[in-house]
Parts: sequence; structure tokens; C-alpha cells
Amino acid sequence: MHHIRWWDRDGGSTSIENGVLLCDYHHHEVHRLDLTIERHSKPPGHIRQRLSGRPPDNQPAFSPMRYSFRRRRDGRTVNAPDAVRRE
Repeated sequence: MHHIRWWDRDGGSTSIENGVLLCDYHHHEVHRLDLTIERHSKPPGHIRQRLSGRPPDNQPAFSPMRYSFRRRRDGRTVNAPDAVRRE
């Protein structure tokens, strides 16, 4: 669990709303690169899919990006593209 608003750097609270699950590697990268994290709201009509399930025909075959990671020093975005393709 990582604090979106760091408790020591930004005075962020320890709460579900201020948390994001990161693997150990990416958690350390967020600290090493001094990144900020922004959570995106879900798009209108978003339906949570099972990992093994195929999206319904009326849903796009990608998941919208849920977070943006930016360097504090220059605001440069350092995360993946806007959409990740699902097979």
C-alpha cells in the first residue's frame, strides 16, 4: 500500500481513499523518483470486468488508465499509455 499523498512529504492521511496498491518494485520507484500520483475517476458507464471474462460487445476492449504518475520536479508524466489492450 502506498499513500497517494505521502504522509511524511505531503501530510496525507492513512485511508482507503488515499491508498493505491503497488508492487514492491513500483512502490520503491515512486519514492526513488519522487513521484506524485493522481487517481482518475471511472468513466461513465464503467463496468468492472472479471480478469478472465471477455468484455461485453458494447464495452471497449481496453481498460482506462486509473492513475497518473508524475515527477514532482518538472511535472513530467512517467506512466504507461492511456489504455492497455486486453486480449
